[in-house]
Amino acid sequence: MEMKGHTGSISVLCWNPAHSEQLVTTSLDQSIRLWDVRTGKNTANLPAKGEGINIAWSPDGNTIICGSKGSPTVDQLLQIDVRKNKTVKIVKFHYLVNEMAWHKDGNKLYLTTGSGDIEIRNWPEFKMIRSIPAHTAAIFSIDINPNGKNFAVGSADSLVSLWDANELVCLRTFTNLNSMVRTISISHDGQFIASGSEDTYIDISHVETGEKIATLKCDAATNELAWHPKKLLLAFAGDEKDGHGHDKGSVKIFGFDR
Repeated sequence: MEMKGHTGSISVLCWNPAHSEQLVTTSLDQSIRLWDVRTGKNTANLPAKGEGINIAWSPDGNTIICGSKGSPTVDQLLQIDVRKNKTVKIVKFHYLVNEMAWHKDGNKLYLTTGSGDIEIRNWPEFKMIRSIPAHTAAIFSIDINPNGKNFAVGSADSLVSLWDANELVCLRTFTNLNSMVRTISISHDGQFIASGSEDTYIDISHVETGEKIATLKCDAATNELAWHPKKLLLAFAGDEKDGHGHDKGSVKIFGFDR
């Protein structure tokens, strides 16, 4: 299946954890689009208030947090009420905020920064709980294991690190990519982690052992990937061009059988 609508390169996609037929994407075309994967149709289109760079869907499916570039010196997070298809709040930062992830209980939001830190903030107050110096280079991606026991981050140093969610200590690193890691995702069963970078392939490894499971060849660098909330289906999008050199703006879905 291929879903078209964006006029610029897709930077981020995310499944609705409460309604698995829904997918949200944001793009350099400064829009946020919701999709019905049963029909492939675009069901809603909202302004991102700048180039969309990251997105996260709350566990209850009612809230989307979208990060966009408000200006060269300001990153901003947009709080979207999905039931109203409306932006209800904007929070601005004067430093790089690269990606967000919700804890499964919905009361904490994890942010990654350009300084290599992981910020943990409460929700909905959005106050800082803890800041962890995780990498020496910028962290571009984060995902929390659905079992809540650990989370992973991907960095500009080409490494993916796995962290204990309670002790906040690093458990292991994955070293199968050669370029900065743009995107990571942990499968619904907590078994597999998929990682995409500026390399033209996606790495799939076992979370607990670190063993490489599969390599998916891509036609271009991967901007974003995400596992389905209930199935071993991996959606991914990148910098692919059409025959005229224009951004395709498409999403691909890969079925992974154990």
